[in-house]
Amino acid sequence: MEAHERARAAVEQWRRSEAEARIRGWGELDEAEPLPTPAWPTLEAETFVDAELAPAERGAAAAHLARAAFERAIGPFRERRREDLAQPVALERDRVPASVAAGFLLDPNRARSAARALEVVGRSLARGADEATQAGAERAGRWLRAVEAPPHPDGGPSAADRRALAEKVLDESQSALDAVRDRFGVAELWQWPLAVHGDRSLFRPERRFQRIAADLEGWGFRSVLAAHVSVAPERPALRSRLAARRVPERIRIAGPSVDGVLGEWLAAEGLGRALALSLVSPAAASPLRRPVAETVGRALGVLVAQVATGPVALRKRGLTLTESRAAVSLGAAVALLRVRLDAAAVLAEGAPLEGRASLVARATGTGADPGAAFLLTTSAASPRFRASVAGLALYPALREHFDEDFFRNPRAAEPIRGAATRGGALSAEAFVEEVDGAQEQAIARLAELAELALA
Repeated sequence: MEAHERARAAVEQWRRSEAEARIRGWGELDEAEPLPTPAWPTLEAETFVDAELAPAERGAAAAHLARAAFERAIGPFRERRREDLAQPVALERDRVPASVAAGFLLDPNRARSAARALEVVGRSLARGADEATQAGAERAGRWLRAVEAPPHPDGGPSAADRRALAEKVLDESQSALDAVRDRFGVAELWQWPLAVHGDRSLFRPERRFQRIAADLEGWGFRSVLAAHVSVAPERPALRSRLAARRVPERIRIAGPSVDGVLGEWLAAEGLGRALALSLVSPAAASPLRRPVAETVGRALGVLVAQVATGPVALRKRGLTLTESRAAVSLGAAVALLRVRLDAAAVLAEGAPLEGRASLVARATGTGADPGAAFLLTTSAASPRFRASVAGLALYPALREHFDEDFFRNPRAAEPIRGAATRGGALSAEAFVEEVDGAQEQAIARLAELAELALA
C-alpha cells in the first residue's frame, strides 16, 4: 500500500471506529462495562511525510490524526469523568446518577436541587481537566510538528481574532441579554433552562426530526436525509448527538431528551449538522469527507434551529398566533443565550475555575458557580463559537437573497449544497462570504433575536 493510501486509511479507520465507539456508548452500556475505545491510528510520522497528498488534504489528515493523539492522551480523564457521571447524587429525597440530574433542570419543583447537585459534579469533573487537556495538546502538537503539517482548510481565524470576536459579541449583545433576562424573570443561572423551555404539549419529541425536515421541504433534501440519516433511540441528554460511521451514507443521530421549544431548537441544530454530512461528496478524499472542525455543518445546524423556531415556519405548522409568538420568543432567547455562552467558552479556554465562572456570569447575566461554569465551557469551544456566529450571519444573508421564506425556496438549496458537498475543505467563515454575508450581520441578527424574544 502506498504512503498516501495508508494515510487516508488511517484517518478513515480511526474516525469510523470513533463513531462506532460513540454509538455503543450512548447510554446503552451497563455501568460496569468499560468505555468503548476507538482503534487508535498507528501510522508513523515518516510514512505520513512521504504521502503524496494535496495541501488541503494533507492539512486535514494531519489534523485528524492530531486529534486522535489528543483523544488518546485524555482517555483516562474521560473514563474518570464517565465514572463520576455514573455516581448517584442527592436530588431532594432521591438519589439519581449525576448524568440524569441535568434533566431535572426542567422540572420546576426540582430545578434548584438539580443545580446544586450538578455544581458538585462540575467541581469534581474539573479536577485534573486542565492537566489532561494540556497533556493532550502536547501530544497533538508533537505529531503536527513531526509531520510539518500545513494549516487545514477549516482552521479558521487566529486565537487572538477569535477572542476579539467573542468579546465583541458579548459587549454588543449585553443590553439585549439584560432586557431578555429581566423580561423572562431570570435571577439565577439555574432558572434559564426553565425560562426557555416552553410548552411541552406543542413540541413533543415524537417525530420531531420529521417535523423539522418538513420545514425545509423547499430545499428538496428530505430524500437525502431519509437515505443517509438514521435516528437512534433517545437517551438522557440535553443535546443532539451525532456519529458518522461512513460519510455521507451512514449518519446516526440521537435527539435530546428534552421537549418544548428548547428541545426543538436543539434537535433542529443536530439535524442541520446531519444534513451537512449527508450532502458531502462521496468523491472527496476521506480526510476531507469527514470534516475536522465541522464548522460548516455546525453553522447549518444553528441556521436550521433558527428556521424551526422562527415565525414563518411556526405559522406554517398551524400554531395559533399566541402559540407562535410565544414559541418564537423562546427560540430567539435560546439562540441569543447560546451564542453568548459559546463566546464565553472561547474566552474561558485555559482560564481557572473562578475566571470561567465570571465569564459565564457575564454571558448569562446571572451569578455562576465554578462547577456550573466548567460544565458550560468545556465542549469544542472554538468550532462551536465560529459556527454560531456564522449561523447567525447566514440567516439574514439568505433572507436578503431569497426572501423571508428562504428555507422553502429551491434556489436557496444551491449555496447550501455547494458548501456542504466540500466537507472539510470549506470553513464556516468562507461559507458566509459565498452568500455575500458578513460578520456584522451576525451582530445585527443578535439585536433582531432580542426583539423577537421581547415581543
